[in-house]
Amino acid sequence: MDTISIFVNVTSIVLAVVSLVLSLYFFNVSQKTNKESEKIAADIKNTTVKLEQLFDKLYSDTFSMLKNQSDAMQKHLFSVGTMGNKPTPQEDEELLIIAKIVQYRKITVDGLCKQFTNLDHAKIESIVIALKNKGNVDFDGDLISIKQGETKSDQSDL
Repeated sequence: MDTISIFVNVTSIVLAVVSLVLSLYFFNVSQKTNKESEKIAADIKNTTVKLEQLFDKLYSDTFSMLKNQSDAMQKHLFSVGTMGNKPTPQEDEELLIIAKIVQYRKITVDGLCKQFTNLDHAKIESIVIALKNKGNVDFDGDLISIKQGETKSDQSDL
């Protein structure tokens, strides 16, 4: 019986040593894996930052190109006018004022005066009043805004 007891004790000690060795081995492997995971996470973060910077640059470049295209189209439209004829100076001034009102949506007469150094306050106000009489803009004596047309949903509420 003593031999069995000694054999069981030795086996127990061997298993304890093997389990200790295995636990140290798995601890080292998990530490290496953890370090690799941290490195990969840092690489992903750096790549994400670079992609965000690239996206921001592309985003700003796209909108600057759209603005340039819009400006070019407006210049072409205002230089050609309707039906291929050059607009009269009065029509040209009116188109430029309409373009500024559309750009800002709401602007005062003084704000328009600051936009146009070649037009005086009275001239701008007379053009705005003419646009109001045509029904193109709303004008309360100072504030100019784009005329809001009625939609079908507006009419159904009446």
